[in-house]
Amino acid sequence: MLSQSIRTPRRHGATFAAAACGLILAFAVSPSRAASFDEVRPMIIKACGQANSYTATMETKMDMAMGEGNSMKSETAGKMMWRKKGETVCYRMESKTKSVTKMQGNETKQDSKTLSVCDGKFIYTLTDDGTNKMAMKMKVEPDKSYDTESAMKAWEKNYDLKVLDDEKVDGVDCWVVEATPKKAAQANAAGKMRQWYRKDCGITAKVVSFGPDGKPLTTTLVKDVKLNVDIPDEKFKFKAPEGVTVMDMTKNQPPQASDSDDASDKPAKKSKPEASEDAPKKEKADDKDDKATGAKNLIKRLF
Repeated sequence: MLSQSIRTPRRHGATFAAAACGLILAFAVSPSRAASFDEVRPMIIKACGQANSYTATMETKMDMAMGEGNSMKSETAGKMMWRKKGETVCYRMESKTKSVTKMQGNETKQDSKTLSVCDGKFIYTLTDDGTNKMAMKMKVEPDKSYDTESAMKAWEKNYDLKVLDDEKVDGVDCWVVEATPKKAAQANAAGKMRQWYRKDCGITAKVVSFGPDGKPLTTTLVKDVKLNVDIPDEKFKFKAPEGVTVMDMTKNQPPQASDSDDASDKPAKKSKPEASEDAPKKEKADDKDDKATGAKNLIKRLF
């Protein structure tokens, strides 16, 4: 849920799709002292049912220096909506990304768009880099993406958690939790992370991930939150644009991992696109798998 994937700006736009449900976690501890995570954990789980739906705007900035004058920077802005009916969770996220990459003296600029739609059973991701459009379909992993108690167990297994002093984000009081990778998990984690949870509704208002050097890599802000709004079913239905083939990743998707085995660390088998006379020229299958995994990881982290 909290794993980080460092990707090229083109993929960064795809992984943003991802962006927003699991954002429903809350804290309700006395402000007179710093609480331990053991104290706030049951309150987080209890608070998850406070919102049945919400809409919000979202922005993410990435700034990563890679030495020798190489760097990656991007800015992503978008909007999202989330709804839960019974045990079914649906969401929709749309975003635009502007990125600049400097490698070996060469500078590359790119604009991209990403749409991610979850209908409760499948996650559809559509990316458009201005040259190519690509769509993918993946299964929703039960208990891992939206079950808060399971998420907390996985979080505590791989991270040392600390509750920091309160802060305000978008004018709202928030609890702040800092997650530091444990030694055994450091190989699969980019570095420390902090998350700000709104006290009024439990939605995550801010996420900052840090590199091994302690400097911020990405910062995500969630603003303009509107709770328990009516969202039409049509918003959670995906239809690929004309001429775009949907890569069906469901058949070869890795099985759901247990608490002691993270499936996201295992390589997925390659998947072939569904037949289509209007399909554009195929990209490399491993590139498609990489983007799909990145989108899924970000969704787990934010939702």
